[in-house]
Amino acid sequence: MDEEVLKKAISNNALWCDLICSTHNAIGQFLPDIWINKTEVPPLYPNAITLSDTATDKEIASIPLEHFSVKDSFNSLNLEYNGFSTLFDASWIFYKETDNKTVNVSQWKKVQDDEKLAAWENAWGEGQKERTFLPCLLIEAEVSIYAKWEKEVIVGGFIANKSDKVVGISNVFCKIHENIWPEIVGLLGTEHPIVGYERDHELTQAKAAGFYEIGKLKVWKK
Repeated sequence: MDEEVLKKAISNNALWCDLICSTHNAIGQFLPDIWINKTEVPPLYPNAITLSDTATDKEIASIPLEHFSVKDSFNSLNLEYNGFSTLFDASWIFYKETDNKTVNVSQWKKVQDDEKLAAWENAWGEGQKERTFLPCLLIEAEVSIYAKWEKEVIVGGFIANKSDKVVGISNVFCKIHENIWPEIVGLLGTEHPIVGYERDHELTQAKAAGFYEIGKLKVWKK
């Protein structure tokens, strides 16, 4: 079960990265063992994501960029010899239904126009001068961008994207001192497995809300 969900989580994340890159006219390619993009991609997004534990660095070596990152989805590559260093380690996560009490999600709303999307990205606050999340995302049927509002200010948010009967979550943020992961589950429901990856404080909070780790990943940078 975990292995099947892990593969779906990795595929879902690769599809999300591919979508974001395509909105910036940076077109990637899905190969049997790896997703690869040989062009400049938006900040914080990789140029390669391994899709199986048999992936090698052969395709990575073909990327003609001086600096880029690689998401090693199975934590199975050794890229140090090729000039890479570890950017961070993280864990793939999967929601395991628990006896959590019903939570109040009345402060949450889907982002449905570009003005609110720009405000959402500003609250997320990890982008560069150029916007990462463009208004064309708002018409993607399988993508939902959620914002938590408090006194007309966005204080939290995340993005959900559906593929192959799983819901991937990413870009989780909270600007107030509370664990919003139970609210994320409350918003999405449990009809389909909820997957993603996290590290550090967010991983701890996700696990407290009923998520558990199903695999390790490493992001390399060059």
